[in-house]
Amino acid sequence: MPELMKEYIGDAVYVHHDGYHIWLTTGDGNNQRIALEPAVWQGLMNWRMKLEAAMREQQNAAKD
Repeated sequence: MPELMKEYIGDAVYVHHDGYHIWLTTGDGNNQRIALEPAVWQGLMNWRMKLEAAMREQQNAAKD
């Protein structure tokens, strides 16, 4: 299966999907790779939601 939606996302990191894994690769010549299976991707998205909530809470506390 061809790589889907391969694109640069910043800080020398590229992302693409192979039909199952989401791959993060570096563009610095070392080609370091991380494969995220769907359950790990979901865990990352859950963590992101928690982080965003904590950041909103911190911003609201700073306004008080």
